[in-house]
Amino acid sequence: MTLNELYRMKVERMDGRRSGYVLRALAEGTDIRTLVCADEDEREFAIDTDKIINSDGRIVYERECPKPARRNALRAGTACFDERGKFLGMINDYNLNRFRVVSANVSGRKLPFDRLRVKDVAVFCDRTGAPTALAAKDMFLSAIVGE
Repeated sequence: MTLNELYRMKVERMDGRRSGYVLRALAEGTDIRTLVCADEDEREFAIDTDKIINSDGRIVYERECPKPARRNALRAGTACFDERGKFLGMINDYNLNRFRVVSANVSGRKLPFDRLRVKDVAVFCDRTGAPTALAAKDMFLSAIVGE
């Protein structure tokens, strides 16, 4: 499943008292922990992904949860750079395995998500021989990602 497919899924509470659609997927590391949704009246509510019973074609969940304050919302259209500052392209979508983000589709390439640092822009950390001790790389990462 991809993030775009997740956004097209209908959301329904197990008891049938609330339904809606997914607005945002909030991640912590590689795991999507919370789905922020909206009902027919555009009232927002949050679902803890641990409380999801079924996600085949539609998301059935037990109950709502409070919206967490500090989690990254995954979104397509984010610019992606390597750790030397070279533009790699835009993130078009994310590939999911259940509610774990496996990779990001960046201009036709799949980049492993555990090697991406995503905030306002994404930085791909190339572990296959990139000079990791360069001060310029560290300054670039701090300026872009804030880490």
